[in-house]
Amino acid sequence: MTLQIEVLADGDFRDVADLWYQSWLSTGAEHGEGVTPDVLERRLRGEPWDIWVARLDAKVAAFLAIDRKDACLSQLFVAPEFQNRTIGRRMFELAQREMPFGFWLRTDESNTGARRFYERKGLECECIEAGRAYYRLRPKP
Repeated sequence: MTLQIEVLADGDFRDVADLWYQSWLSTGAEHGEGVTPDVLERRLRGEPWDIWVARLDAKVAAFLAIDRKDACLSQLFVAPEFQNRTIGRRMFELAQREMPFGFWLRTDESNTGARRFYERKGLECECIEAGRAYYRLRPKP
């Protein structure tokens, strides 16, 4: 299987929104009412993010969204069927290359899988507020 990481193309919005929705549901974290793939697709189109997709044999397997202005890793989701195959690690490494001076992110406090992943990558949990864990990756000196 060949993994390709590329900038989001116009034709990818629906596939990425579906992946985001299914991945989000798979975390077991609480989700707001009214969140649907349509809502997520509108968000993908409207946010000031740079977005990449990872394709495994042409199927969208993961996506990464960063907000450079805010130095934020906004979204990193891997489709449930493609987890534990180093795809998340490769997308995270892309975020590090794109934001070499460090960045922050937030995830649901109850998303223990994501929290373990980020902590293994060297992020520090700065605080937990209203069910969200806020992390920061500081640049290496």
